[in-house]
Amino acid sequence: MQLEYNIYFELSAAIFMMLLILYVRLQFNIENERNRLFFRMGVFLLIADILDVITAITISNGDVILPGINIWLNTAYFISNGLLSFFFLDYSLQLNGKNGERKRANVIEKGVLALYIVLILINVHCGWIFTFNENGEYVHGPIYLIVYVVPYLYFTISAVYIVQSMKYYDVKQKWSIVLYIVLSMSGVVLQIVWFPNVLLNIFMIALGFVVILFSLETPEYQKLIKTMEELKVANEKAQAANEAKSHFLARMSHEIRTPINAVLGMDEMILRESTEPQILEYAKNIDTAGNTLLTLINDILDLSKIESGKMELYPAPYDVTEMIQKIRLLIQPKVDEKKLSFYIECDSSMPQKLCGDELRIRQMIINLLTNAVKYTKEGSVTLRMKWKKEDEENITFLASVEDTGIGISQENQAKLFTSFERVDEKTVHNIEGTGLGLSITKQMAELMDGTIGVYSTPGEGSLFYVEIPQKVVSWGAIGVDSIKVEKQKKRKEYHEKFHAPQAKILVVDDVPINLTVMKNLLKATMVSIDTATSGAECLEMCKEQAYDLILLDHMMPEMDGVETLKHLKKDGYLLNSGVPVIMLTANAINGAEEEYKEVGFDGYVSKPATGETLENMLIEFLPKNLIQYEDEN
Repeated sequence: MQLEYNIYFELSAAIFMMLLILYVRLQFNIENERNRLFFRMGVFLLIADILDVITAITISNGDVILPGINIWLNTAYFISNGLLSFFFLDYSLQLNGKNGERKRANVIEKGVLALYIVLILINVHCGWIFTFNENGEYVHGPIYLIVYVVPYLYFTISAVYIVQSMKYYDVKQKWSIVLYIVLSMSGVVLQIVWFPNVLLNIFMIALGFVVILFSLETPEYQKLIKTMEELKVANEKAQAANEAKSHFLARMSHEIRTPINAVLGMDEMILRESTEPQILEYAKNIDTAGNTLLTLINDILDLSKIESGKMELYPAPYDVTEMIQKIRLLIQPKVDEKKLSFYIECDSSMPQKLCGDELRIRQMIINLLTNAVKYTKEGSVTLRMKWKKEDEENITFLASVEDTGIGISQENQAKLFTSFERVDEKTVHNIEGTGLGLSITKQMAELMDGTIGVYSTPGEGSLFYVEIPQKVVSWGAIGVDSIKVEKQKKRKEYHEKFHAPQAKILVVDDVPINLTVMKNLLKATMVSIDTATSGAECLEMCKEQAYDLILLDHMMPEMDGVETLKHLKKDGYLLNSGVPVIMLTANAINGAEEEYKEVGFDGYVSKPATGETLENMLIEFLPKNLIQYEDEN
């Protein structure tokens, strides 16, 4: 018997595949869909291999074999090839877990496979793809390329999806699948182009099968993948829980600021109007406690924003000297209360105007100073500011805070920048604090591509520092080495900045006590104030009455402040066309003002609002002819 084809490669592949399938069945756990697809690939590869060898023999001996057997053997071979390539496509997609997202594509691919199988079966009767002549010789039909195009179409689709999904594969998955495709495709090229009588196709696919078997389907790798999948699910749950926590904290921070607005607003009225020393002392204590609570709420809000990745920076030009004065005014009362010395030293050559998020930089420095004052019983607290030139447009801004406090051990320094963690609770149990300030400062510094650090010796004090890159707006130097820090003066008696008896404003808030606070804080200005407790009531009043200014709360039921503003901008409210509308809200997150102005508000005031803040806002937005200053009367 003289064979027309060299079948030794395919025979060796068949024996090899039998052993491998037996090995897989005995040694591996076929637990999931991907494992089952891999096993099916092996089975159909073996079937295709055996059929390829048999058809090679029957074609070579067409006059001996029973009539018609060749066509059925070839039909089975081509169907096995199609199923093999289809299962490989599914297998490669199962590796990245994206198969479930391709429902429409799966339907099309299965439809193509079904059509392919139907055409091959019909071919038995019509010979469109292949047939055997009366001499038993193999003859191509007019659409014979379909037996190559469809299987290798699946290989091509697999390759495309692999390239598109590289980020979902690890290195071993990526190169194992790529090598399998290269071996399979090269087998076809070698057999068709260079060795038409040597059956290499299935042999090369079998080599690729071995590559996958001993890289992606080993029990050890399966355990690793399972562990990684479990970690991925756990991470997704953790992220969802963190997002829910952040949303809850942000919402609670907003809700708590609303009653604080009422407490501090009413307390301000007591401080303004009471003349009894004992009552004023009580009111001052309420003011201190209320502002401490407000600081804590702001810290929680900042922490939730940072952890959820929603904290944004708003760089803008700022004056370094003005920033230092703001810091001094806020910290000086805390220092005076503990009878500490307070020093501010600034490099006289530092550029006076920089560009960065001045609010956040100031917040970081204040956090460090507040922390220093808390843990210093006697002695001093010193703020130093230096700089280092990086290039013609950038510097590194260095702020350090040194104290003569209790100091921190090396062991406890590792806990300093962890949220809600306080060092040595036994020693500092009588000192107020949540452990949020330093954690927030560290995360803000990192958000600005900066660093934070500490040097400390127990009993000798501590030195905290932050280094932040900043752009330079003006290289003009500050020109002073130190800034004089004065003792806090006696509380200044309240006096309104202006009168506006002809001005009429509308304040909209769903909390009645907030409306009372607003009316009391502004009553000395003689401004006429109407109030509304909902967006709908606001719209009705604006149809009938012209106002010089409208203050809108944001979070109101049924129709919030943003939606109310949209209605006010429409026709039907011509009496108040062009009237400034100010957002008055407990939403005090960084960037809120810019967001509200983008949707159409003319200004922004955060709760709790002080009388001074409200008066400054009215001076800015009320028509100038309505405002009467004291020296004009």
